Amino acid sequence: MPNKKITLPNGVRIVSEPLSHVKSVSLGIWFANGSRHEARSEYGFAHFLEHMCFKGTHSRSATDIANEIDDLGGNINAFTSKDQTCFHAKVLDEHLPHLIALLSDMVINSQLLRSDIVNERKVILDEIDMYEDSTEEVANERLFSSIYAKSNLAHPVLGTKTEVNGVGQAALNRYHQSRFTGGNIVIAIAGSFKKRDLTQLSEAFGTIPGGANVTPEIPRFTPCVKVKRKPGEQNHIAFGNPGVSLVNGERFTFRLLASILGGGMSSRLFQRLREDLGLCYSIYSYLSAMADCGFIGTSVALSPDSEEKALAAYRDEISRLLDDGVTAVELERAKIQYKSSILMSLEATNNHMQLIAGSELVHGTETSVEETIASYLAVSEADVLSAIRKAYGTGSTALSAVGDVHTESWYRKRLGN
Repeated sequence: MPNKKITLPNGVRIVSEPLSHVKSVSLGIWFANGSRHEARSEYGFAHFLEHMCFKGTHSRSATDIANEIDDLGGNINAFTSKDQTCFHAKVLDEHLPHLIALLSDMVINSQLLRSDIVNERKVILDEIDMYEDSTEEVANERLFSSIYAKSNLAHPVLGTKTEVNGVGQAALNRYHQSRFTGGNIVIAIAGSFKKRDLTQLSEAFGTIPGGANVTPEIPRFTPCVKVKRKPGEQNHIAFGNPGVSLVNGERFTFRLLASILGGGMSSRLFQRLREDLGLCYSIYSYLSAMADCGFIGTSVALSPDSEEKALAAYRDEISRLLDDGVTAVELERAKIQYKSSILMSLEATNNHMQLIAGSELVHGTETSVEETIASYLAVSEADVLSAIRKAYGTGSTALSAVGDVHTESWYRKRLGN
């Protein structure tokens, strides 16, 4: 059975990749709906609804759902991000019909009882506390919200405690009915499955209403410096600079740049700030990208006493990049790392599932592994230098510092802002 895409009359898309050498199968129900699609009166709803889908349907109690999940012998989970909500599971192929029946019932027929909302509200409030206890999480979230301060991307996925306390049954029901609609759904399945399984998926999701979200506004990168005092042994600093979106052809170049700068033990920042100078324990860089925006970020954990030297060393490494670009050896190493990571990840059905889902959600079509690897291998030193100048050559830097921190003006001065 070759890779296949089915589009149902209501807009639901089912993408599949058969893998004959495995006995497991991974299934994901993806909704093109996250926190950025929420109206102001709906902040926190996407994440709250994800939780509520495990609390019971018209034919299954929360206990029934929990028991059935364990009976399947696999694993099942869910997440909400800025732009997506996903329910995903991996089971043996013999349990797939049961999994389809369970997941479809959970996401389509959730009861959203008032008593369950009250109980789950406490769980989500505890989840917010857990994230607020993490200096790294707070620094990175504040960086993201500051960069996109003038859009819905600025709002935390979990919502605030005030917003979570305000979630009501009627409003959450309206949200469920308006967002879990056919045009928002991509179902991805990879591994060992049969044609009848695709038929079952089509029947289960073919009767829900069509319709899709309105397209959210395209955010702009906003340079900024944000600080938050928080007791703790270490400070956390997050940097952000202009990047590219998931549909921009330069995304491969920017990912390689992030790898060279702070992607691993051989990266420039790790070698300089940790190995040579001993100024931090953790430092890494990444491309944070969605379909319409992106930035290149760096995150570092360090003691307050090390900050001034660390910021100076960070600026020196950025200056070296701007002056000299990257070496052929660095670029080749980053390419090998990405190629290896992609190919090794395909030893698991869940990664196949995520790849085909991501291609459909972002590009509306399948992107082959061979095409992706070829795109990385085609990047030249000149391409990386161009990306360096776009990211770091304009002086558009955002910084978020959390911990025993200095004033905003102190950081601005050391960034040259």
